Amino acid sequence: MCLILYSYDIMKTMITFRPIGISLSKIVTQIIKLKHKPNIIVVTGSGETSLVRELLYNAIKEIEPTRRNLEKPEAEFSIPLTIFGEYSYPRTKFIWLILFVKTILRLFYIKPYQHTLIVEINSFNQKIYDRWIPVLAPSTIFVVGNIHEQLKNSSEIITIKQSEDFINNAIEIISTYTNQKYYCDKNLIIENLKNSNLPQSKINFAKSPVGNIVLDASYFQFPPSAETVAEIISVFPNHKKIIGEIPASWTKHDLVKNLKQIKDFNEAQREDLIILVGPRNKVVNLRRNLFI
Repeated sequence: MCLILYSYDIMKTMITFRPIGISLSKIVTQIIKLKHKPNIIVVTGSGETSLVRELLYNAIKEIEPTRRNLEKPEAEFSIPLTIFGEYSYPRTKFIWLILFVKTILRLFYIKPYQHTLIVEINSFNQKIYDRWIPVLAPSTIFVVGNIHEQLKNSSEIITIKQSEDFINNAIEIISTYTNQKYYCDKNLIIENLKNSNLPQSKINFAKSPVGNIVLDASYFQFPPSAETVAEIISVFPNHKKIIGEIPASWTKHDLVKNLKQIKDFNEAQREDLIILVGPRNKVVNLRRNLFI
């Protein structure tokens, strides 16, 4: 309760939401760290950081509860959302405030538990480093590609260089790290990683129960751009229909003006191309019926 009142005092002195959100996120992150003491791993660099993030996640998730940020590492708030265990992105200031309060209240009834957090941070924004590396205080930083000078004296630094045999090199390094940190069989980790699903593209194709081609543009936090979707569907002569919640960033694009919105796959003709869009948690039942 004291923290909520303190947060309210901060809000009264701030002018815009962004500094308020960053300040509150730092406070709540520190409290979560104090209670749960998670092992925090940061992935950064100029190379294929998302691939390394997913390999780490696949290696560790079978050992203990593990979370990672899913989309747009250049979006600063994806960092605290990962710490909070939230996969959807709040769309309004009011929902953000509810999220902060809910996260704080959860600290009172969820018992401390051992888990790992894997946070991918974009390598091109120095301010994000300056704000979050001291707050996260990661046990290990994986640098993919070029190393950052400011990271040399903080945490354990593991570098994965870009090469022609990048994936096998990354698997070797990650399996060695997991073996030493979590005391797991290295050969078993390597086998699991080689059979794991690598990151899929943001937009995927699937088939609906009716037989339509479905362009799955659903998302966790940030929708794909309307320009990208328009470019992809332009090569299809089919009639095009859309299911789901149309992102605000799409509303003024010609893409939306030319699409008929429907509520279910059964409303489409077999030859129609269907665009499925919206936050993943809102289209989960529709996606469950897709044939990938």
